Amino acid sequence: MAGALEVLRSDSDPTAIDAAVAELLMTEKVLAEGAGAVPLRALHPARQRFLARRGALVLSGGHVHARILRWLRLS
Repeated sequence: MAGALEVLRSDSDPTAIDAAVAELLMTEKVLAEGAGAVPLRALHPARQRFLARRGALVLSGGHVHARILRWLRLS
């Protein structure tokens, strides 16, 4: 599984990180900035492997750009 730093370096689709922010907000009612949602984004390719397990992700930051808040509201 890729680490968060590798995801930041290699992910050419910033909307994937925005989608992780949206997923956290909609499912867990947690608002995290893009950098804070990267651990969830890094987990996505291996998601099936972790479905039946318990675990934790470290989420950080609340400095969400207004563009993302508008995007979330329209979604």
